[in-house]
Amino acid sequence: MAIIINKKLEESKLVFNIEIPFFDYEKYIRESAEHLSEHVNIPGFRKGKAPYDIVAKEVGEMTIYENALQDIIENAYDEFIKKTEIKEKIFYEPDIQVAQLVPGNPIVFNIEYMLIPEITLGDYRNLKIKKSKIDTSSEEFKLKVNNAISELQDSKSIKKEMDKAIEIGDQATLNMDLFLDGVPLEDGSIKDYTQLIDPKIFIPGFVENLVGLKSGDKKEFELLFPDNYFDNKVAGKKILFKVEILKVYKVNKPELNDEFAKGFGFDKYDDLKKHIENNIRDEIEAKEIDKKTIEMIIK
Repeated sequence: MAIIINKKLEESKLVFNIEIPFFDYEKYIRESAEHLSEHVNIPGFRKGKAPYDIVAKEVGEMTIYENALQDIIENAYDEFIKKTEIKEKIFYEPDIQVAQLVPGNPIVFNIEYMLIPEITLGDYRNLKIKKSKIDTSSEEFKLKVNNAISELQDSKSIKKEMDKAIEIGDQATLNMDLFLDGVPLEDGSIKDYTQLIDPKIFIPGFVENLVGLKSGDKKEFELLFPDNYFDNKVAGKKILFKVEILKVYKVNKPELNDEFAKGFGFDKYDDLKKHIENNIRDEIEAKEIDKKTIEMIIK
């Protein structure tokens, strides 16, 4: 199922880039759509019986993909472990990050293993490692909290199709074809792609070229992909985009109040925020412990 498209050794990590072809994960997408249709009222269809295209229009195709993603990744990772012989000494809890998730295209994700360093015991009897204090008032910590809350807010947002020009924060469905030196890119034709119009999601310049377009508009523009882009075929290269806007949606986010918090099992918004802050602090502390453990080994 999963294809290893790249393996590289970094200073302290072993990184695999994994690609899952569409035909290998399609069944999970179909199962996800069927599961979602059992929990959504779709006029004219019994629950669980609506066709894929109808479900996708009702809930959004990215919702179907995101709902299936964990099963897809877990299955691909299990197969990767069975087929891959890793000779390096590694910690066996990898960091798995999705690098590409575009409906109808291969899913690309990265598996990062931390390498176990050669151990040289020093004077461990006098070794003292102080635990760093987590600054919950720092801008970095606040940003992590705000991002987590924003993700929850997005999950409860309601979108409405409108005849309007695209603005940042809207959602749009589009067709997109990519060309390198006048030649269509392999897997570079993307149809009915629905995504939030947010500069943080796309490469620099892409969103700026969409802002102001309306349903039915077409536009061509060239963008330079970053040198460190995960796909070597386009990294550092100038790519021609041909884009057609199909639909524009206004996204209405819920207010961050007590009513919003009740949707996640909390009586008060402050309780929800406190819970998120505690989770993030616990996550940072866990990573700090891992870091200090390695420090202790290699001192």
